[in-house]
This record gives sequence, C-alpha cells and structure tokens, in this order.
Amino acid sequence: MPWCPNCKEEYVDGITVCADCGTELVESLPEAPEFKTFMETEKELFAKKFVEFLHYSDIKTASYEFDEEKQQWVVIIEEKLEKQVTKLYKAFYSVESEHALSSFQGKTSNKKNDEAVESENDETEAEDYFNEEEAEEYFNDDSFGDEKEDASLSEKETIDSDRFDIDNSDMDSTDIDYKTMFSEEELQDIVKSKQPKPVIPTAYVKKEEQYKDLKSSASTFIMVSLLGLAIVVLNLVGIIHIFNGPMPYIVMTLLLLAFLYIGITSYTKSKKVQKEIEGENNVTETINNWLAQNVTAEQLDDLTDPNETAEIRFFHKLEKMKEMITEKFGELDDSYLDLLVEEYYNENFEK
Repeated sequence: MPWCPNCKEEYVDGITVCADCGTELVESLPEAPEFKTFMETEKELFAKKFVEFLHYSDIKTASYEFDEEKQQWVVIIEEKLEKQVTKLYKAFYSVESEHALSSFQGKTSNKKNDEAVESENDETEAEDYFNEEEAEEYFNDDSFGDEKEDASLSEKETIDSDRFDIDNSDMDSTDIDYKTMFSEEELQDIVKSKQPKPVIPTAYVKKEEQYKDLKSSASTFIMVSLLGLAIVVLNLVGIIHIFNGPMPYIVMTLLLLAFLYIGITSYTKSKKVQKEIEGENNVTETINNWLAQNVTAEQLDDLTDPNETAEIRFFHKLEKMKEMITEKFGELDDSYLDLLVEEYYNENFEK
C-alpha cells in the first residue's frame, strides 16, 4: 500500500500522488528514528549553541529542552548519530572553552591593570594638589586613614569622572558570555589544565611504526635477559662471584626469565604486525589517490561557512573528507581515518 511521506496517509493501490499535498507516494514510510539524551547542562546558552553547531554540521534532528524533573537542559540526538556527535562535541568544546578561557584570563588581567592604574591615578591626583614634599608626607602619614578618605571621597569621584571616562559595557558583556557558557568551577579547571575538558583519544600509530617499536623492544629484552642469565650461570659455576646465597639466584633468574618472556612476546607481535604493513600501506595509497582525484581545497571551502572561525572550518573539512571516504570505501578504523585525513589535508591543502 502506498504512503504519502509528508502527510503520513495511506492510499489504496493504483494512486501515485497525494491528494492533499501533491507529493509522489512511496511504497512504505521510513522507520521513525530513535532519539536519546546526549548531554545535560545547567547552562542554557551552552546547549543552545551546541545544537546550533550540530545543525550547521548537518545534524538537523538535534534539539534541546528543559527537563523539569532533573532541572537541567538536555541535548537530544538520534541514537545512530551518537558517534558523529561525540566527535563534533569535542571540537565545539575545544573552541568554546578556549574563547571562555581567554575572556576569563583577560578579565582577571584587566582587573589587575585597573587596580594598578587606580593606584597611579591616586598619586597623580595628590601631586596636582600638593608639591612633591607635601604629597610624600601625605601618603606616608601614619594617621592617613578613613577620615581623610571620607573627606576627599566626593572630590576624588568628581576628579575621576572628569578625567577618566571608563566604559565597562564590553567587560560586562564578556563576563556574561563566558559565565553563561561555563560555570566558575569549569573555568578554574580549564585554567589549571590549559586544555579542553574532553579527553583526546590516543593517536593512531601506523603499522610500520608499531613494527619498529615492537622489534626494538624485543631485541632489548631478549639481549638483556640472555646476558643476565649468562652472568647467573657463570656465578653459579664459580667463574665470577657476584651473588651469594640462594635467594639472589632465585630472584635474578625469575626476573631475567620474565624479561625473556616479554622479549619473545614482543617479537611474536612484531612479526604479526609486519604482515599487516603492506595491506595498510596499500589502503592508504588507494585512499590518497582517490582524494587527489576527487577532493580539492576549493570544494572543501565551499562546504564550510566562511563566517566561522578557522578552527571550526578545519574540523568541518576533516569531517567532510571522512564522510566522503567512508561513503566510498566503507567503515574504517576511526583513529586511522583521523590520522589519514589530517595528514593528507596538511600535506596538500595547508598553506
């Protein structure tokens, strides 16, 4: 039975166009997507901007709403898109936290500078009223306290307002921006760590590098263990005298045998990885050749918004390249794909 994809109405066989909206009927309606909560936050602006970022990244079904029970803002996504959304979240958090950190540190710096300027202005104003000796005596006088401050307060405020026209609107705006995106505790954590909150996954290591590392480790452990065992044997037969008593022999022998086991295991792994090198290199070469023939810098520029920051555009370009590769070659190891597209972009498109 045919269905209208817009009106969700079922028609009898033989009808091909919806009578209400004029849309061509289809054989069956697609299954409704399953949604899930991706994240919760107390900051409405954070949820709002993240959802806008997802919409820009072609995740149009993402939304956010307020959960009365949890008293939190929740971001809702399609369950099948969770992996992609997680990557986009890391990019979003990285850029936004850096902006917030800059604002937070800039406000702290401005506050210190304002205090220094205020102190300097106090001395300058005193010099306007007194000569140098009188000003020095005035500021060094032990009796200088609340009474003198109160007496000159209104006059000092008048001088300040006349001489310095300070506009704090920009600072207040910045303050509101980062405080509505991140809590004070989060900002302190960012200041301490100097890096985005999400943990960056371990970088992919190519098979060639894995093979070299494993082979080097195997050689080192096997050589050390065999040399150590030879020393134990020489000591045991009395040619050299290093160990005395049975306990040192037992401990050293067990330790060296453990080294030998690690060395042999590493060597076995290295031979296994060695067989995979050629296959990985062939896949990399095939994908790189396909990218060279089908993807250009201008094409990637057209797929991103020129009004976005350079960091966001960079992440979007990499995601577009990964989508193209996955569509052409199927699912690949995610960390391998990250390394492949980043290396290709830096070698061919980075100016």
